[in-house]
Amino acid sequence: MNKVLLIGRLTKDAEVRTLDSGKKLARFCLAVNRRTKADDHPEADFFYMLAWEKLADLIGQYCHKGDKVGIVGHIQTGKYQDKNGVDRDKLEVVVEEVEFLSERRSESSPLPPEPVSPPAELPFEI
Repeated sequence: MNKVLLIGRLTKDAEVRTLDSGKKLARFCLAVNRRTKADDHPEADFFYMLAWEKLADLIGQYCHKGDKVGIVGHIQTGKYQDKNGVDRDKLEVVVEEVEFLSERRSESSPLPPEPVSPPAELPFEI
């Protein structure tokens, strides 16, 4: 099973672009705090994220540097050549779901509406 659950903050605004194929792609980096024995020296891991199509649009519109998000996705590995021609390995998380965890921003960039809660009294038990 290949499933990843992460909560972290964007290190910068997501970069959204449309590929030649017409598909939308968002790329961003997520900083995730790591628990340490010494709380006075917090550490973080940095994960590179990919989101496609509608998720790419949502992330591009509502996620900004410093925003806290929850991510569900899967790991994808690959290889690339750096600018010196050296083969490198890469690890990315392909986003399947995103949860917006930051406070709402100004009216110009509001977060999507919160999920609707069921009424206090339902005609059946949950």
